[in-house]
Amino acid sequence: MNIRLLQTEPKWLAVDANLQAVEPMLEGIAPGTLAVLPELFATGFAMDDAERMAEASPQILAWMGRQAAAREIYLMGGVAARDDDGHLCNQAILFNPDGQANPAYSKIHLFTPSDEDMVMTAGDQLVGWEVDDAILGPMVCYDLRFPLYFSLAAQEGVDLFCVIANWPAARADHFDVLLRARAIENQAYVIGVNRTGSDPHHEYLGGSVAYSPTGDCLVRAGSAPAFVEAALDLDSVQEYRESFPVLDDGRPELESLLP
Repeated sequence: MNIRLLQTEPKWLAVDANLQAVEPMLEGIAPGTLAVLPELFATGFAMDDAERMAEASPQILAWMGRQAAAREIYLMGGVAARDDDGHLCNQAILFNPDGQANPAYSKIHLFTPSDEDMVMTAGDQLVGWEVDDAILGPMVCYDLRFPLYFSLAAQEGVDLFCVIANWPAARADHFDVLLRARAIENQAYVIGVNRTGSDPHHEYLGGSVAYSPTGDCLVRAGSAPAFVEAALDLDSVQEYRESFPVLDDGRPELESLLP
């Protein structure tokens, strides 16, 4: 599987400009590629104007579907959209090469230091998407700090995790360390796609990266808007898990050790 990590610099709630800025980064992409955009890539992390983000979601999702179909690619990114019950959620969405969307993943762990929990509703379900021969497990930013949920997804067959983020520069080293740890402990490919630039609240350093199931860095972006590509050998995931069966040695009956 080929992947392209699209490290963008969203302008605050400038949806048209942000979508237009992505299009050149998709030029020349090979059909069948998995292209991944950051969390809330078309609006920025605008929790103080969540309704404007929600109002823009139909435009953003329509654009994603058109791009996926026109280029015959898988296209993943983040959007603030309402779930089936009308709750506003910070979502990851994947469009297939036919332009159709998979069921959205709603971010489970909301970032309370930025009051995300005051305007968004937390998801309560892990999601696995079929991408060629892989099962892709989407995660959004703060989810990265909660390893149990990665472990549960890996036990259900996820062999590729994609973490989309608006991860601030102040904790940039945490982003990289945690991504690598999630890859090693789950014996899975882990992709992290972060934004760069700044917004009214934070600076961002990018650092989008892909790690192999053994924790080897396959490709890494710098701090500027850019895309980077890598090829993943998905067959190697199961082979590695069988040769070194760490996941089989877990003790799920002891998940809760406290009374």
